[in-house]
Order: sequence, then C-alpha cells, then structure tokens
Amino acid sequence: MPAVIGKLHAGELVPMKDAESGAHIVRLTAGKHVCHHIYPTMRATTGDGKFLLYFREVNGRRQLHAMNLDTGISLQLTAGKDVDDYHAAFSSDDRHVYYLQNNVLWRLDVRDLLRTHVYNPEPGWMMREFSFSDDERYLVSLETISSADIDTLSGLRDWSTFALGSLLAPRCRLVYVDIESGNRRVLVDEDCWLGRPSIRPGDGNTVMYCHEGPYNMIDTRMWLVQSDGSDKRPCRNQDKDTVLTWEFWFPDGRQLGFLCWNVRDDKPEELHAINPDTMEERILCTCPPFVHCSCSPDGRYIVGDTAGSTKPVHLISAEDAASAADDYIYLCDLHTGEQRRICHHGSSFLPKYGTVLDSEPHPVFARDGRSIIYVSDCGGIPSIYQVDLARFLWEIEAREDESYAYGLASTFGGKL
Repeated sequence: MPAVIGKLHAGELVPMKDAESGAHIVRLTAGKHVCHHIYPTMRATTGDGKFLLYFREVNGRRQLHAMNLDTGISLQLTAGKDVDDYHAAFSSDDRHVYYLQNNVLWRLDVRDLLRTHVYNPEPGWMMREFSFSDDERYLVSLETISSADIDTLSGLRDWSTFALGSLLAPRCRLVYVDIESGNRRVLVDEDCWLGRPSIRPGDGNTVMYCHEGPYNMIDTRMWLVQSDGSDKRPCRNQDKDTVLTWEFWFPDGRQLGFLCWNVRDDKPEELHAINPDTMEERILCTCPPFVHCSCSPDGRYIVGDTAGSTKPVHLISAEDAASAADDYIYLCDLHTGEQRRICHHGSSFLPKYGTVLDSEPHPVFARDGRSIIYVSDCGGIPSIYQVDLARFLWEIEAREDESYAYGLASTFGGKL
C-alpha cells in the first residue's frame, strides 16, 4: 500500500524507568520499523515540546512524521522517493516544516499539509544540509558537486567509507541565499568534504562550517565565514592527535562549543568554547567521552552520549560495542560542574539498519527544555526514547532536600 501524506499512525508509547538513575522514560516507537529523530542541530520539536519531528520507515522508505508526544499519534508529512531522512526542521513559529526531497528544499504548512518550493541548487549540484537565520529570511545551503565519485558520500552505509570520503576531496560549497529576493552567493568553494553549516544565533552574517573527515586526515576542522564571503577564518589550530568534533552554537550565539580530546593521553574529554569575535578559547568542563552532545535552550546543560569506548565513533568495532561498559546518556551542569548519568541507552553505534547514523543516540533537548530525546537499538531495531528531564531534576532535588519529604513527594508517595 503506498505511503500517504496525512496518514495517522497509532500511538506506541511504552513507559519505563531506568534501573540505575530512576529516570522516567517513554519509548515513543515500538521497534517494528526503523525510526529516528532528525539531525541534532535542527529544530526537532515545537517550542512547547509537544510535537516531535522524526523519520519512520514506511514500505522500505524513510518518511517524515510529526508525533504528538502526549498521545504518541503520528502524522505522516512526506511520501515518495528521495526524502532526505536527517535534515528537516520546524520553523521558529512552529507553523511550517522544512525538509529536503528530490534535491529541493520544501516548506510544508502544518495546517493544510500543502508545500511550497523554497530553494534548489543550480544544475550539477546536490544539496546535503541547510541552516536558517533566526528570522528564516536567510538560508545557508551545503552542496556537493554531482558526480559518480560522490555516491559514497551521499549514501554512506558503513563507517569504512568515512576516510574514503576524505580522500576523494569532493568539490563542496556553501551558498548563502536571501529567500525573499532569491539572490544567492557562494561563500566557500573547496575541494574538501564540508559539513555542519550553521548561521550564528543573533547574527545572520556569520556562518560556521567544518571540514569533515577522520581527525587525523584534516588540517583544521572548525571555520567561520561572513555572509558576503569575506573573512574566512579557522577557529583554532589542530594537531594530528587532537580530536575536535561536534561543534555547535550556544543558544545566545556568544560562544561556539565543541568537544576536544587527545587520542594519545589519558586525560578526560573536555567541552571547550570559543568567542567567535575574539577567538578566545576556554575550557567549560571535563566530561565523559561523549560521541555527540547538545546544549539546553537556556545554555545551562549539556547532554551527551557515550559509546563504551574512547575511540572516535568511526573506529568503534562490533567487539567494542558488545563489550561496552559505559553506554549512557549523561547530563553536565555548566553552572555547578556536576555530571549525572541520566539513563542507559545501550545502543550499538553500528551500521546495521541502512546508514551509519541510525543507531547513534544523538541526544537532544526538546525546545522547552523539559525532556531529552534520543535513539537506541537496544531492543533490536532503532527506536526513539524520551526522558522526562524536568521530573528527573525535581526528584534529585527532592532526595537532596529533606523539606521535600513534607510536600508533594510525601503526598504522592514518590510516584510523581
């Protein structure tokens, strides 16, 4: 039966509790179909945290859906071939959804499910990623030149191709687009695998991007460039033993955060921040060996996933995954420096379901800051989970403050 836009899928919510931390978790999808949320740097939920964008395999194809997190009921938003199953986003006012299909960026009205064309690359180029300015007037599009040699990048199926992609040195470019006028400008054009474009919050004229590839095969990972193509500059130097990864803007745009560690020493991984105006760098905290991390909407917390190995993710083997002793979701409080295990994710990080990304937890905060969303294949097929963060933090405070014993915690017998 063909996939149909507007089709409703029944809720599959399963509540559970983490045995170690006591965190309350809901499995949002039933593990019958491959399901995962969108790329962590994009708006995965509505501002109130009530609806989630995610991809669900339907008749052998990944289609975009929106889930009501109270009921678990999902609405199918796309159908047909060539839907990019990682890059989609809610608009800032939650009235539209942006997604990629057939090398075109579309805007879908969530009220009537009608879509309008936003942007498509010039002939001969393939759009891979996108990012918007705060007001959504400006778009930065990351594009790769179309050729047979690039197929291994557009259809990654195994981490073994990660290094091969860097060796190919494909021609990539960043294009800055004024959506109102349709004017476009090429900011960067290089024979290098580029990735993770992002417009600085509060400053639509500054764009961050990275040189993708294994840490020991790239000279400098993190870069900034202005919207007129000027002042292209590296964020910091990088030697062959230092891993810099998972760069992100803090919500207020004042800092650029990233993970940093050295593969040849036993020092813990660190979360660093750079002031993009002065390039001053500082250490925010040490952290568990995160593979990915995300920042809370208020900038206070960092959530990250560990893989049970200190190896870079593309070097994790099936044996590493099977013997993982530290495969958890952690929360770091940047105000106090505390680190807490939120829950055990138990995911394999292995490319068993179609792409290398399907079983990676990629934890993110809902936009209201009250929950954390992540993916795990601990039950066999990648499924999506939601942690009640607000309750988790409240219960920690209740356990540490005796006065709570006389309030709600006592009244409801600890069942809140």
